[in-house]
Amino acid sequence: MLQDKIKKNPSVSIIVPVFNDEKNIGKLIESLLELEYPKKLLEIIIIDNGSKDRTKEIVRQYSAITLLEENTIQSSYAARNRGIKHSINEILAFTDSDCIVDSQWIKNAISCINNKKVDLIAGSVVFLKNSNLNLFEIYDSHMYLQQEYNASVGASTTANLVVKSNLFDSLGLFLSVKSGADVRWTSRAVSKGFKLAYCKRAKVFHPTRKRLKEVLKKEIRLFGNSSIFSALIHLHFNEIKGKIFLNNINFSSVGLFILILLMKNLFKIISVLIISMKSFIRH
Repeated sequence: MLQDKIKKNPSVSIIVPVFNDEKNIGKLIESLLELEYPKKLLEIIIIDNGSKDRTKEIVRQYSAITLLEENTIQSSYAARNRGIKHSINEILAFTDSDCIVDSQWIKNAISCINNKKVDLIAGSVVFLKNSNLNLFEIYDSHMYLQQEYNASVGASTTANLVVKSNLFDSLGLFLSVKSGADVRWTSRAVSKGFKLAYCKRAKVFHPTRKRLKEVLKKEIRLFGNSSIFSALIHLHFNEIKGKIFLNNINFSSVGLFILILLMKNLFKIISVLIISMKSFIRH
C-alpha cells in the first residue's frame, strides 16, 4: 500500500520490551551500541515492564539509552506500544531483550525495504546453538522464530521486525495480550495491502531454550490466548511441515519432522492440562 522508497539513512527507533532480564539486557545493549548506523539518526528505547530485579539499574548505566516504563499492563506488547507512542522516527525496529543484534542489522534492513519495495521486513533470527544440542534445543530452534516461513505466510514476530512507522498510524497499535500480537498485527498489515518480505541479511541472534520448563512456559503462554478446546485439537501439521521442509526434503528432515510433530503435540497436551488445572483451581 505505502511502498514509497525511503531515504538511504532514515531516522530509526529501536524498541525493546524487558521484564526481569538482568542476565541478558546488558549484552543486548552492548550489541545495539555497536550498530554500524549514524548515531544521530538512531534512538534506542528500552521499556521496562515491571521488573523486580536489577534490569532497570543496568539500563540506566547507559546514557545513550532511553528508558521508559510500562507498569500498568503486564504484556510485552503493551510495553512495545509505550515505545511506539514515544517515538517520532521514520522507521521502527523491534527485537527482544535476550537477543544480540548483528552490527549490520539496521543497515541491511533499510536496504531490504528499499530494494524489495516493501513496507516491513521480517529479519532472520539465528539461533545460538551448542555443538551438542539436546532435544529441547532442537525443538525450539526448528519450531519457533522461523522468520522465512513466517514471511511466506504473511507474518512476522517482533524478535526481528522492521517497519515504516506510519503503518501504526494506519493500523493502530499491538493488542496488549501475553503472546501472538505481533503475528496478528503483521498478518493484518498484509491483509490491508502493505508489503512484507523476508530479509536474511538483517540478522539478530537468539539463544535456544535448553530445558523442558522453558519450552513448556512458551507453550503455555501461546495457548493462553486460545480456548482449551481449540488448543487441544490443533495439530500444527502444516505449520511444522512448512518450517522444516522450507528448503530440501530429505530423509533426515523427514525424521526431524516426525520428532518435532510428536514433541509439539506432547507439549501441547501437557500445556492444556496445566491451563485446565489452573482454570479449575480458580473456580
